[in-house]
Amino acid sequence: MKKTRFYWLRRIGCSFALIFSLAVGVVHASAPVGYVTLSSAGLQDSTGALLASGTIYFQPVIVSSTGQCTAITSYQVNGSGQAISTPVSSTVTNGVFSIQLANTALTNPAHIAFSASVVDNATGQQVLGSGYSCIQLDATQPWCTAVSGYGPNCSFDEFIPTAGPSESVATGPAGQGFNYRGAWASSTTYNPYDVFTYGGQTYEVSSGFTSGGSFSCPTGCNVWAQAGTAGTNGTNGTNGTNGATGPTGPTGPTGATGAAGVTQTVSSVASCTFNTGQLNTNQWSDLGSNTPIYGCLRGTYNALGDASFSAGAGSAQYLITDLWQTSTLTSLTLQFKFNMATATSGNVAWGVVTFCDADSASPIAASSPWGTAATVTTAVPGTAGYSVTSSAVTANLPTCSTGGKVVIGIYRLTGSPDTATGAANLTDVYIVHN
Repeated sequence: MKKTRFYWLRRIGCSFALIFSLAVGVVHASAPVGYVTLSSAGLQDSTGALLASGTIYFQPVIVSSTGQCTAITSYQVNGSGQAISTPVSSTVTNGVFSIQLANTALTNPAHIAFSASVVDNATGQQVLGSGYSCIQLDATQPWCTAVSGYGPNCSFDEFIPTAGPSESVATGPAGQGFNYRGAWASSTTYNPYDVFTYGGQTYEVSSGFTSGGSFSCPTGCNVWAQAGTAGTNGTNGTNGTNGATGPTGPTGPTGATGAAGVTQTVSSVASCTFNTGQLNTNQWSDLGSNTPIYGCLRGTYNALGDASFSAGAGSAQYLITDLWQTSTLTSLTLQFKFNMATATSGNVAWGVVTFCDADSASPIAASSPWGTAATVTTAVPGTAGYSVTSSAVTANLPTCSTGGKVVIGIYRLTGSPDTATGAANLTDVYIVHN
């Protein structure tokens, strides 16, 4: 629909341009004394359709005492200078042309006139009939208007063609026509008076030549009608309405049930502190045994139950202690649910480290023998305060002697790939162990 509306806008624009040109007529400057300005705003066919692109020619002739018009070799305009008998022409665009010609009342010898002919550039055919072989241009003609200090203005639209004595008494020799060859072609012989087109322009051949493999206009090739500049684009049509929502697709088959793991969920960390280097108890529950486990946040926290990790604060740790003896622990997988205080773009990178603590009553510090870190990177939500859960990350397990317990440290990485600004508020840690 958008394309159709654009088409009609262009049609409307073209129609308006045509109506405007017909309304205001042809605007022209007055010719100097000794010449006239001849113009037309309506060169058209019998249906009223204007000639889109053509060329009108005027051949000087002389009128005999019997009214017969014959060719002339040269003449004088207004008592000064010599005018040769070569035809002159003007481009016709949408029925409009304007040209300066000699005032036939001021020529020597007297009784000079012009014979007019029109070629349709699209077909190469002559389209102007008889009755235009003896056109005299001066202020005495009813279709010409005198202009003070200048030559007259003559309207070709008001000229009445006639079959005068010059046409009824004798028929002159056939004039030289043009041979329309269509679009330019390579390796083709072109002869004088051939007419061809290329790249939106029309060319006339004055002396023969053979075209090469690529287009060129050599000696003997003349531009007859130059291509106009491209018009401006029309305005875009309005968008069509959205189509109706399609029906919901069928539900896919249920996937296979995975092997059950032992899940431990850690949440609501508001009361966990590590201000004095001690560990609080009874904060975290092992859902498998319901035995109390030690848990603590090293760093800062807020009153909403979120463990707050500042950007670049890689040493701040959230500790879960006294979990499992490694003799019974074979794997440990974690996921982190968090939200951002202010950031709406970038990534947060979480790190997980472990070590074996033989005496859980001792304070745990950054200098403890932590193992190799495992990391996971997650894109932050597009809205501050909205939660997101990371992908699962598998921790590297320590090797413990009998009686040792696993201590888990969680921290936010400093620098790349952690690119988010502001604090990341950790609200939940999901742990699956086997």
